[in-house]
Amino acid sequence: NMLTGRLVTSGSRSRPFMAVQQCRSFAEVKSKLLKKRWAAATPPSNSRKPEIAAAQADIFGNVDSYANICTGRKYLRPAKLGDALVKWYPPSEAHLRREQKRMMKHEIKTLKDKNAPEEEIEDLRSLYEMMALTPAQEYKLIKAARLARRGKFAPKKGMGKRAMKKK
Repeated sequence: NMLTGRLVTSGSRSRPFMAVQQCRSFAEVKSKLLKKRWAAATPPSNSRKPEIAAAQADIFGNVDSYANICTGRKYLRPAKLGDALVKWYPPSEAHLRREQKRMMKHEIKTLKDKNAPEEEIEDLRSLYEMMALTPAQEYKLIKAARLARRGKFAPKKGMGKRAMKKK
């Protein structure tokens, strides 16, 4: 016990749990333990600090900024998320289609610049025009034309049912 200075045992085996000799208070025990624990840990001298900083920079990639220069380290250090996001959210069909169209347009332009035969350029143009609409966009246009033929298309702005009630 810390207050009495006796040996304390625990359990049925009677093993010593803590031996405190001639200690009168918890504060004394705490100070003795702290003195033993931190006795060897002295701070480095000022002459060794640059060496330690250089070693830290080599090991951990730290940048010494004693001149208070903004290095942008805070923004450059975090891991880049681009590849992880692409894996998690794969590109949609519409996105891939847009990319293909952009590449085809660029290829048509380069062929024109190189004075390629007109047949090749026309072939690429026809492919480009075929890719102009996605199946969903084609369906939307067909449906709009069908409704327009029957007179059930969307009215112009300000010509709807609610606006006509007010007039």
